[in-house]
Amino acid sequence: PVDIPIVTQAATLAKNGMWTKLFALLDEKRDEVEDVASASNPKSGSGFTLLHQAAFWGSVRAAKGLLQRGAIKILKDASGKSALDVAVKRHPKHSELHTTLT
Repeated sequence: PVDIPIVTQAATLAKNGMWTKLFALLDEKRDEVEDVASASNPKSGSGFTLLHQAAFWGSVRAAKGLLQRGAIKILKDASGKSALDVAVKRHPKHSELHTTLT
């Protein structure tokens, strides 16, 4: 089961682009919670996962780190967009990010 307070904390860190702190949280809580890297913030209507946030920020490092921690590429947000869709729209020329999310 997903721990809602940890998901909310993780989502806040991702929304603010605080990747080092986010990775530390995910690594620290790895054994306590499942699927945090792929969960969306229950307090947000966007349905963005942590990977969507990495795509929004255009961060390859964050995307790769989240994928290594179990993020799922194909999850859709509330409007039906994947992290790749978000990356292509916000960063149309960022081919390394697109490749990472493909």
